[in-house]
Amino acid sequence: MDGFFFSFGAICSAVGQISEGVVPSPSDCFTKVRGRIGSFLSLSALLFFLAVVAVALASLLAIAFFWILHQRRMYLSILTTQSVSFLCAGLAFLVLSRFGLALPALILGNCSVGQAMFRSDELTEGKWLTLAILLAKSLIGGYIAGMLPFWLAGWIWAYVRVPRPFLTIASIAAVTVVEPFMFIGFALLYVRMAEPSSASSKGLASQVPNACRPL
Repeated sequence: MDGFFFSFGAICSAVGQISEGVVPSPSDCFTKVRGRIGSFLSLSALLFFLAVVAVALASLLAIAFFWILHQRRMYLSILTTQSVSFLCAGLAFLVLSRFGLALPALILGNCSVGQAMFRSDELTEGKWLTLAILLAKSLIGGYIAGMLPFWLAGWIWAYVRVPRPFLTIASIAAVTVVEPFMFIGFALLYVRMAEPSSASSKGLASQVPNACRPL
């Protein structure tokens, strides 16, 4: 999970620099992360804890749903069961995605851990469709990428026996290629949402002195 969050932090830094017209080097992308390593690790641990809680709640929701159906002697197919479990997990992560801009707020907005969480909640208010699209791309794309090596191996199993450790490594590599697109999406969303907010704050600050001048 450390690599997951460090990659996210580096991508946030890269997107921020590119939006300012700077082409960063790979080492530059980690400079801001290293500069705030304490806050970065604290926020990463908090987000990881919330993710664990989200998964646990999604599992409980799915179990409760299946228990109710079992009590009513209603049984689902394996495909439907998997779909319901996937939907519960998706809903839990959709709620959690309200804090998806916390790391960009920490890295690009120089917020503290608490400020980053509140800032993310503020900027994602009413953005459920955008969050759902980003999350769907990650979950569905990650699932397809992770399973693709095993599907391909199943198709050619009669001709070529592919070692399972190789398939596992290929699956991890495929997911690693797909996941950064979600990070880029969250970073771009923060940059887009933070700019109007900052502009309105500056405009309000410039109006306050004028309002306070004596007539």
